Amino acid sequence: MGVTKVSGLLNDYYLNLLDWSCTDILAIALRHTIYLCIPSKRRYCKLTTINEDNGLVTSINWDHRGDHIAVGLENSEVQLWDINSTKKMRTRRSGHRGRIPSLAWNSCILTTGGTDGLIINHDMRVKNSHLETYRANSSNSPLHKIEDHLAAVKALAWCPFQSNLLASGGGGADRCIKFWNTHNGACLKSVDTGYQVCSLLWSNDEEELLSSHGFSQNQLKLWEYPSMVKLAELKGHTSRVLFTAQSPDGRTVASAGADEEMRFWQVFGTSKLLTS
Repeated sequence: MGVTKVSGLLNDYYLNLLDWSCTDILAIALRHTIYLCIPSKRRYCKLTTINEDNGLVTSINWDHRGDHIAVGLENSEVQLWDINSTKKMRTRRSGHRGRIPSLAWNSCILTTGGTDGLIINHDMRVKNSHLETYRANSSNSPLHKIEDHLAAVKALAWCPFQSNLLASGGGGADRCIKFWNTHNGACLKSVDTGYQVCSLLWSNDEEELLSSHGFSQNQLKLWEYPSMVKLAELKGHTSRVLFTAQSPDGRTVASAGADEEMRFWQVFGTSKLLTS
């Protein structure tokens, strides 16, 4: 796979436009349009183009089954799309003031991170089989709201081995990776990385966390959890590493940067760039 050129990728820190489903479909958003790709076949197709009145697509994230994709919009709304029918299932207000640069699913809970520095958990379960109807106890009210980052929350990642553990990363005025017990809202640990945090991914097999960063090193870092000892630095992008996504087997990571390049890394285990 190696390196792939992605023309039209916006150099905007407040966007998170790449995600890889458990069914091996890579989704990428370019302005208002969402494209789907099977990496092994290098075949692309268009899922949908969002109405421009809603502004840019600011973030995308697959659910745990790979049937639906959540789409954050510039107008602070979140849309849920069914990829099999290519239909929008519902829209809800996020509760953020401003853009939604990060989304993360944990079963039926959708977590959003905003330019307002907030982290909000939303119950996305529905009553019976009517996808347009929210559960009576959730409606548009969030389950939890966390206020601690000093800048936009660009990175979110639910831990695969501890269901109530959430990692988050902040922008240039914050630079921290924080770990949360979502049962009680407690911050378990905060680590100043020295750089704006663009994305976070957990290993499926080891207690490790991968972060991507912006100015000035434009690198990816592999950390041991919970010590947060740095295990490796991965360099190759010539500008900030804006987005990352993880393959279904958890071993390969795709990264996309402001240099309009998508790179594929064998991160968890060997930490080296895949060659063609």
